[in-house]
Amino acid sequence: MTDQPTPQDPSLAFAELNHRADELENAIKDALDEQVSLHVRLVLTELQQLDTRAFFERVTGHPAPTVGGTE
Repeated sequence: MTDQPTPQDPSLAFAELNHRADELENAIKDALDEQVSLHVRLVLTELQQLDTRAFFERVTGHPAPTVGGTE
């Protein structure tokens, strides 16, 4: 973590450990929030693609084209 010397007083050491634990907990929460946000965006993008494909097929009566050119 840091190169600071460990406090000799157990109360100070405990307070420092608690502070570091809180920082780590906050960093984990932020990372999980970001992961959930990215997952939600991915799911919404996939749903939008499915909806677009279904709309195309309903309107034209033909399978929707794909990026690779295959159906």
